[in-house]
Amino acid sequence: MDSYLYGDIIAGERVGNFYLGCNLEKLRTSIDFNYTLTEAQDCYILKCEDIDFFVTKNDNRLYQITIFGKYKGKLLNRITIGNILADTKDIISCEMEKESNDGEFYLPDHPGVSIYTKGWGDDQTPITHISVYDYRLSYEKISSTWHH
Repeated sequence: MDSYLYGDIIAGERVGNFYLGCNLEKLRTSIDFNYTLTEAQDCYILKCEDIDFFVTKNDNRLYQITIFGKYKGKLLNRITIGNILADTKDIISCEMEKESNDGEFYLPDHPGVSIYTKGWGDDQTPITHISVYDYRLSYEKISSTWHH
């Protein structure tokens, strides 16, 4: 069993035992499953089967973790990959005018997390990705490297 697939998702802080802000080398030594390391313009990306890690090049710090696929951990003890958006509306207080048109939802009461769905405007669409990120970094600094 892949125990890393079941870690709690904490907005702006961590996914399981992987904490935002840790350095690249510590992250690499703490991953005990297969991954590939790629390089983007402003960051390094450690790609795994169901979880991706994004590390800034300027200070080698983990600033975003995106989970998808078979990841089973939960955000707010309830939201996980595969949930139908309508089933989580009591938790996700979306401000539609602030949401993107590509199915990305920010949670105003929980900074540091975004939820992605397959479609926009359909509350029966499933959640496909959840990203935890360091919301203290400026949007301009990291927006060019955000991935989902």
